[in-house]
Order: sequence, then C-alpha cells, then structure tokens
Amino acid sequence: MRVRFENYFASLVKEVKGHLMAAEVSRDEVDDIAKTILKVEAAAYGLMQLLPEEMWTFEQLSYLYSGTYLSLFQNFSDRQMRIWSNLKILLPSWKARSIVTNLCEEYFSLQIPQTFLHLLRNEERMIWKSLTQYPDRTSYYEQLLTGVIPHVSSNRSIAQHNVVTKFKDIHQEISFKIPEYVHSSEIREIDTDYLPKEALSVTKEDLLKAAKKLDNLELEILGEYKHQWCKRIEPIIFNECTKSKKRTDILFLSGTQHWVGTLSSGKSTIMDLLAFHLYENKKVTTLIVGDVATALKKVDYFQSIGIKAVPIISYRQRKRHIHEYMQTMDESFMSLRNFQKPAMRYLSDICIIQEMQELNLEGPPPCFNMRQNNKVTICPYFFHCPYHHAYHDLSEAGILIATIQGLVYSEMPSALTSIRMRMFEYVYRRSSLILIDEADRVQSQLDAIFAPEEEIAGSQTSWLEQLHKKNQ
Repeated sequence: MRVRFENYFASLVKEVKGHLMAAEVSRDEVDDIAKTILKVEAAAYGLMQLLPEEMWTFEQLSYLYSGTYLSLFQNFSDRQMRIWSNLKILLPSWKARSIVTNLCEEYFSLQIPQTFLHLLRNEERMIWKSLTQYPDRTSYYEQLLTGVIPHVSSNRSIAQHNVVTKFKDIHQEISFKIPEYVHSSEIREIDTDYLPKEALSVTKEDLLKAAKKLDNLELEILGEYKHQWCKRIEPIIFNECTKSKKRTDILFLSGTQHWVGTLSSGKSTIMDLLAFHLYENKKVTTLIVGDVATALKKVDYFQSIGIKAVPIISYRQRKRHIHEYMQTMDESFMSLRNFQKPAMRYLSDICIIQEMQELNLEGPPPCFNMRQNNKVTICPYFFHCPYHHAYHDLSEAGILIATIQGLVYSEMPSALTSIRMRMFEYVYRRSSLILIDEADRVQSQLDAIFAPEEEIAGSQTSWLEQLHKKNQ
C-alpha cells in the first residue's frame, strides 16, 4: 500500500502554497487550490509522456487511467510504465470521467495569476507551457512520476500484559487483560526487499532431469513412483507462439507470458516441474492455483519429498478451508492420518485470545486489531501462535503456493515488516517466477473481486430501484 498523492507531493504542495499565499490567495482556500493545480498538471504531464501529441486532449485523461489504451501500453518503455503505474496509484478516482471533467474545469476557473499555471486550453486540446515568473514545476513532475512511491508505514506495537485490551467480534466488543502467561514476542522482520528479475531459459532436457529426480525422490521417500513425472513430461511438445508455430525445446521466461494448451496437455505438470527445477537452483517460485484445496494438496506433496512449500491463503476463512481440504481426502474423514499431513500445520483454527474469553465468538482472531489506550496493537503471542505458521515459514519457503484471493485480500503482518503491503506484492518482490494455473479461472476470480456484478434495473432489489426508494 503506497502513500497518497498529498503525502507523496507534500514538499511540492508546501512550495506551491507558499507562492499562492504570496499572491494573496485566501488562507482558507490555498490548500485545496494547490492540490487541484498539482493533480491536474501531474495527470496532464503524464498523459503527454504516454500518448502521441494528437491525443493530448482533456477527454483522454479519464480513458488513460482506465486501461482503454492497453494495446498501446504494451510498447511502453520502462520509464513510461513507471509513470502510468504511479499515476494509477496516485489518482485512483480519475477513472471516473465526471471527476476528471470537474477538476479540469476547476483548474481553469481558479482566481489566480495565469502565469502560475503550466496548462493552456485550446478548445479541447491541452498545451504545456514553461513558467517564467514563478518556479517551473516540470522537473518535479518528472522526478516524482518516475520515482518509487513509498509504502505506508505499518503499526508495530506489541500488546502489553495487564493492560485493558479491546477487540471487536461480529456482534460485540470484548474487553480483557492479557495475562502474564501469554508469551510476549519481539518484532522479527523478514526480508521483503525487491529481488531483481532476470530472464530465464529452461530446456526440455532440464525438465526431463527434474522429472527424473522427482521420480527418484518419490521412490526413495514414498516408496513408489506416485506421479510418474518422466512419463508425463516426455510426450509434451513446445511450439513457439508465432505464425509458423515452430517447434522448440527451450522455454524463454521473461515478462508476462500466456501459455496455451489443450485440456490435460501438461500445463500443470510443467508448472510443478519448473517450480522444482528453480528450487534446485536456489530460486523461489510462486504457484497460483484455483482453490484452497489444490493449494494445500500441493503443499502436502512438496513437503512430503522434503521441499519447504508454504501456502498463502486468507487467514479469515480457516474453518471453511479445513472443510474444503478434508473433502479431498481419499481416506476416511475420521482417519488420524489425515491430521498428520504437512498441510495441517497451516490449518489450526484455535486462537488463545478468543478461547480465554469463554464466550461463543464468531469473528476472525483479533491478531492485528487489539486496542490498548486507543492504539491498535499486535497480539503478543503472534510468533508462537500455530494459527500463523504460514507467516512464520515464509522466509524459509522454496515454493509458495497461493490462491488469488489469499494474495489480494491478505496483508503482510506488521509484526514481520515496517511497511504495509499485500501478499501479492510480497510474492512479486521475492519470487523469481510466478506461474498461474487456469489463468481464465483466476481472471474471473479477479473480476469478481474488483468488478463485481451489479443489477442495474429489472427487479425490486436492482440498484435503480433501491436508489428510487431512498429518494422518495
């Protein structure tokens, strides 16, 4: 999670406010005016760096940040991609055309000297002019829009013993004191620094060697060729994504790629073998799969042959995850062998804080949401708590196995890092390769998260009908 526009542009906001006050702009209005100027000019400057000159119009501003020109963006330089990415973070509401239109109109109706503004309007076209009477801001926009927006800092206080502590359950607020016998923890950071990405090339021979080694490991540890990797990988043929569809024996892995194959053609097999191959070469791979049960079964497999595979799934749906996982078992649900599987390490649903309340609590554990003296604190038992083994094991993982919901909804615990980031950013920063199985299914899951369906009209519960009822 990155800082907001006002924080990132704080020094420039302060400078612009100083010049506006010197021009006798009202103190009550100066802050809003400064932010309006900088937002419109930053957006316009970004557009001029990304689109050809014939498209430098105010109408294009909202389209630019909504992804309409995605095909054009594929040819962007690294600098242009940074500008576009930064602007989408800094101006998230600019996807709405009405917001863009209103701010632009407000910009050109400001009661300040026009010599203070970088933009001129010629009908719908925008023109960028240098400033002579006031300090020119062009270099600031270039520096800020091509820079790295810092993360929001996270709260890092550990809850103290014998202090009144509160947390909210679904239907009530709980108040108690943490007893001395609950072990206290100290902050233990894990590495979240960005690992530079490099292009990878993997040959068919590399995959065959990985398959043979996996087969041998299975025979040695499990007593059988459980997956018969060599037999599965040998018939797979790679073709280049060109008109000629030329056959190749080398996979070049760089940037974002889409691998196409028929049903049961071996795409998932290649994913697992690539993850094992990179693990052998001291590189971390993230596998994104369609559901929690699949993720946990992959954890079971890799850990059964000695590879530290760690799941990334939402910690708020633990009981449902246990149910989904147990339904996939071949053995009887009552078999104790099920509870000895490696994935069970990551499915504890016991919270010591909730259990000591002796109440029927229904909400998720308050691990990062306890309040002491009106300040949010972290559970002192976090680093000892079996509920969070997955977080404890992150730094040792050779393979990360995730669902898209786990990556999008889950946040890196503040006990592990001083900055706020989603788990999706963590795996991007720490992985050498990210592989997504059944990408069309994951895409539909992302659509459901970020663009849920809304019934506009046609029933009593539709959006327009609800709006009409509220306005009666």
